[in-house]
Amino acid sequence: MRGVDEPVEDYLLRHTRLLPRDIIMLGNLLCDGVSRAREQGEASLTDATVREMVHKAGRWFGDQQIAVCANHIASDTMTPEASKHGFLGGVHR
Repeated sequence: MRGVDEPVEDYLLRHTRLLPRDIIMLGNLLCDGVSRAREQGEASLTDATVREMVHKAGRWFGDQQIAVCANHIASDTMTPEASKHGFLGGVHR
């Protein structure tokens, strides 16, 4: 799309946080895609399909990172007395 040629491995890893969990998740998505393509008689995944799967995984990775940051910010802004006022795990009870 951007007119950049790079090895597929670099492309895939560039869209992860280089965490084993991310790499396994992306690999599983790609394996599922290959299985579906084979069931439909295709020899391989199209570039567009690979990009779509990488995009889907990248969105999930980004959402996870935002959740981690939000939890960290919430815990940093809690007062030491938060538990006395019913705040547990960022949820008021």
